[in-house]
Amino acid sequence: MNLQPLYDVKERLEYAAIAGTGLLSEDFRLQRAAEGLKPLAAASRVFAQVDQGLQALLSASAEKRAGLLLDVLALADAVLYTQGKTGAAGELEPLPNLGCGRYCSASYNQLAPILQAINGTGGGRMNQIEQAWQDHPEFFADYRVLPALVKGLGESYAELADLYCEILKAQGPAILPLLKQGFDPAGKRDMARRVQAIESLAGPAENDWYLSQLEQAKKPVRGALIFALRHCPENLEQLIALTKTEKGEHKDMACRALARMDGDGALDYWRKLAEKSEDKALEYMQGAQSAVACQITAELWEKALEHYRPIAQQPQGQPLTAEDLGRLQRLLDALEDKSSPEIWDVYQKIAQLGLGLDRVMETNEKGKKNRTLMAFNVADYYVNTRSTRPFSEAAPLCLARSIRANPRQELCQLADRLNQLFGGPWAVPALMAALMTLDSKEAYDRAEQILGPGGQKRPDSRFLLQDVLWGLIWDRSQDAFQFFNVYRRDPISEKVVYATIPIRAALDSRWYGLLIQVGELDSNLMNLLRPMEPEIKQQVGEYCYRRITTRGGLDPRAYVDALLQCDWKDWDNFMVKCVQSSGQVWFRNAMVVLEQLPISYQNRADQLEAIMELIKSKKVKAQYGTWPEAAAKQTVANWRRYAQEGK
Repeated sequence: MNLQPLYDVKERLEYAAIAGTGLLSEDFRLQRAAEGLKPLAAASRVFAQVDQGLQALLSASAEKRAGLLLDVLALADAVLYTQGKTGAAGELEPLPNLGCGRYCSASYNQLAPILQAINGTGGGRMNQIEQAWQDHPEFFADYRVLPALVKGLGESYAELADLYCEILKAQGPAILPLLKQGFDPAGKRDMARRVQAIESLAGPAENDWYLSQLEQAKKPVRGALIFALRHCPENLEQLIALTKTEKGEHKDMACRALARMDGDGALDYWRKLAEKSEDKALEYMQGAQSAVACQITAELWEKALEHYRPIAQQPQGQPLTAEDLGRLQRLLDALEDKSSPEIWDVYQKIAQLGLGLDRVMETNEKGKKNRTLMAFNVADYYVNTRSTRPFSEAAPLCLARSIRANPRQELCQLADRLNQLFGGPWAVPALMAALMTLDSKEAYDRAEQILGPGGQKRPDSRFLLQDVLWGLIWDRSQDAFQFFNVYRRDPISEKVVYATIPIRAALDSRWYGLLIQVGELDSNLMNLLRPMEPEIKQQVGEYCYRRITTRGGLDPRAYVDALLQCDWKDWDNFMVKCVQSSGQVWFRNAMVVLEQLPISYQNRADQLEAIMELIKSKKVKAQYGTWPEAAAKQTVANWRRYAQEGK
């Protein structure tokens, strides 16, 4: 039945309701719609009732039209509502059988932005996906989103594709059928990421699948499949064979996989390789934690210590070479993340060397000898502003990083023992062990036991705390203290990746007093600010205020953030005092701070005008030698006008 005449009547009645019933008798379109309704009225009783109401409306007096209009409009609307339907052209098709996923009760408007970001191009998508994943992780388990994520593994923006891979891993083993669906062993990077996800979820359970795909696999899928063979001990002989038959990065993958496996065959292989090329053996040992990797690393250290121990016992003037620096650097890199009785013994012997290997390095360039400090790379958010350290500091940092990544009991006990026996930088891993394994009170008590009340027991307390706390922040989103952006290298892609590592428990409030007493740890202190007790806020606020208003060369922006967190109230002439203590001012910096302060526009204008007077009287200098006088005066005028307007 064609209901268009009834739709036409409803539309004209709605226009009449808007225009008013006074013009009803002149609405020829309504008259035409009424005529068109006659065939429907003759065919159905309910349409006849609409027609009767419509005729009564058209013939009614002016004062009765309003009520009759509403009645017939309501009836027409109700009839159309009962006759309504939705649908789409085409035949019904069953939902795709993904073998996983579920229907999520999310509207199209909720899922569409996620799907558009995954399937789209251009910038900004990374933040969009990360935010959606954080807010609604359940959306990514929906059967409509999962195929898009798998397809997105081929995304040209590698970091985004890696994020999709991590999201897929979070779905658990149920996602395996979808990851295998349409898998191409001769494919590109997207197929390699599928392998990474599968082996992360299934481990040895999918060993037959890894082997079945390996024969046809091409770069880079082949490398990922080879690395996956490490999960199953039965693959040991095949991996050894692959180290001999594969070339380039595929051979590297076989060696990295083999370094993560145990067995006599693996031990024999590594001893032979180490005899042939110590450098290559140490390279493959990095990040590996197997018993064989620990054994080989310890043996190479023993060999090196046998060579360097006599040198360490000689006067400090004897230099080492660039080759010595490279060898010791590779040994330190391989030592990290490992734990075994042999490794503990290596740390003990390193500690016994003391400062013996803190030497200069001698190089010979164009016939001219040069000597520079032999310093080891410990570049990591963990360390302080010095990116390299002498050997006596680099080795304890290596142990501390191992404890931070995995606070195994035996390593923590080793750290305590080395600190008791040798002191010095070995306090760093001991302090790290306390943070990673003890509760709030016990961790601080242990720190005070090592450093003394207020850190006064040791003259190097500031440097030790700087090493331990560097990179530790209060993460508001997680309501926890975490080491942020911890440096790691992915064993497959060799890309630098970053992790976030939480400590065992929230910091005891006494840490703030300790950092204040030790001094010169302002950035560490401000990174750790959290909701605090009023007395702690007052203590930290007074310290930060005193530092920025009396110590030159500091950036006031970070201190303003800290003071605001401490509910600081004394902002009188704050920026003026900062400028006076520094002896110079940068206009843009001053504007940022003054806009940030919780003060009136009048107060801002007064402080900026006072700064201008200091520059004019040459009591402070304009940083970079420039001061936009006209812009500063205009800003003062604007702020005073805002104050008058009550803004």
